[in-house]
Amino acid sequence: MVVPVYLPVSHESNPDREVLVYALLDTKSDTTIVIDTTCEQLGIKSVPTRIKLSTMFAENKLIQSNKVSGLVV
Repeated sequence: MVVPVYLPVSHESNPDREVLVYALLDTKSDTTIVIDTTCEQLGIKSVPTRIKLSTMFAENKLIQSNKVSGLVV
């Protein structure tokens, strides 16, 4: 089941600065993915990383991404 929601996201270092985002709640996912624009709006830094992504179109595909810690929903 995938459920679309509209909710505020902030960072633990500045919980008063919130950004409203659309999100999909997916019970089959084990990771949270956020677009770069949201990080920019929250004024937080990310660390480059590579992740292994599996979808219905590709399995275990390595892609370049960024890691962020401390997001609050």
